[in-house]
Amino acid sequence: MRQRNARGEGSRLRLEIVQATIRLIDDGTDRLTLRAIAREAGIAGPSIYDHFPDLEGIRTEVIRSCYEDLIERIRQAQDGVADPVERLDVTCFAYTSFGVDFPNRYALLFRGERDQDEKLAVGDRGAAALQTLVDSIAICIEAGRSTSADPYDDALAVWSAIHGLTTLRSSRPHFTRLHRDELMRSVIHRLACITTSTTLQLDHEDFSIQQVSNFPDRKRSKAGPVRAGTNGPLIRTPLGSHASLTSGSAKQARKTPGECEGCYGDVTAARAD
Repeated sequence: MRQRNARGEGSRLRLEIVQATIRLIDDGTDRLTLRAIAREAGIAGPSIYDHFPDLEGIRTEVIRSCYEDLIERIRQAQDGVADPVERLDVTCFAYTSFGVDFPNRYALLFRGERDQDEKLAVGDRGAAALQTLVDSIAICIEAGRSTSADPYDDALAVWSAIHGLTTLRSSRPHFTRLHRDELMRSVIHRLACITTSTTLQLDHEDFSIQQVSNFPDRKRSKAGPVRAGTNGPLIRTPLGSHASLTSGSAKQARKTPGECEGCYGDVTAARAD
């Protein structure tokens, strides 16, 4: 049995309960129970009720903690990165590495069902995690490195794509091409409308990765697969006319938790109905 915390250190026990629960999640425990959590934390079961009303209360705090860990991982990856496109890349790679390193935590954040109360309790953390991606695209726009007209919508597109890749990488560990950084960058740059960097394209016939230059007059081969030629292949350009946002795009792109209902982390606002 663990040593009893000194008076005034109750918050420490609360943290230990959360950390014990995360360890059980990492171990792949099929069904969390208060008894299992108490045993892992080295405390008597009734002690939990001094800090959490029930199992759902612990789960909510664990989700918030995992979001904080994800955000911190992203911030550390961004630290010292001056180039806007590289900053976008490391933001996305930090997200996917979290999913690879902690697949069960990742599943808890993005695959589990949540009731309305839990959505409200964790929504701000989910929105904060998404905002790191929105801001990264907005910075690319301001630097003239992206033609995105809506960094928030494009951030959702990028997130959806890298979420799919993260899930596939977890379920297909031996499909080596899914794990190539070049593939991830290609997806990111296309959906974030990056225009002034070199991008990559997959050959549909043999899945070979080809490097292509970003020129607006490239044409696609009539045969279907993208081929390198005298004029080079076509890379993705944004559909429609995308006017660059003016300075302050990062601030304009920010959304409140209520505005991103149903998106990243099931962020939502309470409704009267």
